[in-house]
Amino acid sequence: MTYLKYGRETSDQNYHGTYLYRLNASHNILKNANLRSGDVTNWQRLPASPAPNYTVYRFPNNSPDGTQYLATNCGTWTSACPAGSSFFQDVSVAAYSGRTFTFGGQFATDAGHSGSASLALWQMDAYNNVLKSDSVPIAVSGADYVRIQSPTLTLLAATKKVRYQFYHGTQGITYRAANMFVNVN
Repeated sequence: MTYLKYGRETSDQNYHGTYLYRLNASHNILKNANLRSGDVTNWQRLPASPAPNYTVYRFPNNSPDGTQYLATNCGTWTSACPAGSSFFQDVSVAAYSGRTFTFGGQFATDAGHSGSASLALWQMDAYNNVLKSDSVPIAVSGADYVRIQSPTLTLLAATKKVRYQFYHGTQGITYRAANMFVNVN
């Protein structure tokens, strides 16, 4: 096994110290899934206008594991999010035809808020036609992250790419997303 030792200073003594992370081999096909680049590289958002807000923060005390997280919101307390408000990533899966996979991540909201959202995975052919879609509901309450994972699913033979997509559910709150994945077995 390989480990990474990481020291971090913060004014909050509950999070100040040395962290030891075990590095595991990953079958995650999402790019920048753990937001290690410190920005939204490889992630897109819908609709184009008005686009939902999203950014990556490096506030370790607000993440599930002391690393970066993506914060996203749309609408306000008095105005609804546009239909389909979401962020997503498309990934080629042509080399994985017929293999099984799971998708998910860790999600939270700002302290004092709760909301619902959904996570979807769309299987598409070479012409971007949707062949199959699967989704899992996300119910979050406060700053404690919940881990969401789909059941094991199978990539269809005609699937050439998948779209991992987070849909905003509750308007006016900020969701946090971390450690997102599409693991191909």
